[in-house]
Amino acid sequence: MGKEGEGECRTEENSLPGRSTRGRGENYFSSKTGQQPPLEEQGGKSPPQVPDRQSHWTSSSSSQDAPGLEYQVEKSPDCNNATPVTRLPFILYSKQDWGGQPSKKGTSLFELPVLCVIISHTAGSRCSTLSYCSKLLRDIQSYHVDKVASLDIGYNFLISDDGAVYEGRGWTKRSFHKRVNDQPCLAVNFIGHYGRNALTSKQISAAKSLLDYAVHICVLDREYKLLGQCQTFNADSPGQYAMEEISKWEHYTPETLRLLNTEPKLRYAHVQRKMTRDERWRNCPASIVA
Repeated sequence: MGKEGEGECRTEENSLPGRSTRGRGENYFSSKTGQQPPLEEQGGKSPPQVPDRQSHWTSSSSSQDAPGLEYQVEKSPDCNNATPVTRLPFILYSKQDWGGQPSKKGTSLFELPVLCVIISHTAGSRCSTLSYCSKLLRDIQSYHVDKVASLDIGYNFLISDDGAVYEGRGWTKRSFHKRVNDQPCLAVNFIGHYGRNALTSKQISAAKSLLDYAVHICVLDREYKLLGQCQTFNADSPGQYAMEEISKWEHYTPETLRLLNTEPKLRYAHVQRKMTRDERWRNCPASIVA
């Protein structure tokens, strides 16, 4: 079993955003615009009202109140703005909301802050409603656990067409991408196939807000590196359209990191080197990957 990270900024897992136990749909709604998700996606209940109070986090126009989702952060000189907030800058559904099973025992924890992010896609159907996305995520979790022998759905967070963020392994548990340059990476996945379709503007906005927020709460290092999965493994993911988009983001790094399978059961070694043109993964265009 993995040990809790010994980084300078440690966060209590069960008190992080997205760990609400209040019930289906109660951990999200829009605050700044006054708009709320459809009642059918809230189980027919209106979300609770939360007293407005100032936060050090600047919310976007689609911000969400997060009742009861305050977290405790052991502050360090490198994380002096990690203060509790009452609003998230994106819509977040917990694993409980989409009917996911809890992680099996033995899932390792990150040593915070995490130094890298890997972007991937599901390479399947797209979704834009809680009900359909929930079905897709349950199917993905079953596949990862039953067929891939993973301890949980492989990703930390997944993002749907409408810009909703779905909790996978969450803020503190390592993804099944293993390590890049001996460092575990946060896994952010776009639901759909982005070798065929472009990302929606809501997906892009949600992903950027999620990563910015992860930096704010010291889950991500301020100088983290962002990569597409095809830069680390012989795979199409996250698709050419997604690669073209994330290559414009501030933390994107063009290095190609090759993943070598040296041991069975999802255990890999990572080697960084410049790859020849013929070796480039087809969905990491030469104009993007140096």
